[in-house]
Amino acid sequence: MVPSMMFPPRARLVASCLLALSGLPLYLLLDRTQWLPPLLRDRPWPLELLVVGGAAATVAHCVHALRARRGRALAVACALAAVASLAAFVAMARFALHQLPPSPAELAVGAIPEFTLPDGAGRPVTLSSLRGAPTLLLFYRGVF
Repeated sequence: MVPSMMFPPRARLVASCLLALSGLPLYLLLDRTQWLPPLLRDRPWPLELLVVGGAAATVAHCVHALRARRGRALAVACALAAVASLAAFVAMARFALHQLPPSPAELAVGAIPEFTLPDGAGRPVTLSSLRGAPTLLLFYRGVF
């Protein structure tokens, strides 16, 4: 007997819905407690796979329940909750939590303080000597 067949359909439906709903709270808990590794914070694909798998299983159970005409209300409610959880997780993890802060006023475009730096040949170049011409400043921290 297949292990998933040992549980009644409603239990499988609720379990898959809980799996889909678990990704966002787990991500937020790990992020707030600062236990979330930086790689997972910037690219939360393992937790996204968890939520996508749970949402897909919940929707599949919903389709099965609609065809069997049993437990349709619970199945539809769980499927909607799972899809909403997936959308909320992607919105929070990818966009809402990790926006760059606004730049300070002293670093706004056009408000660069005067400075002198060496050019590629080692000669000093001041910012005021470049005024009036389009200028691109490139800071390279690597080694040659």
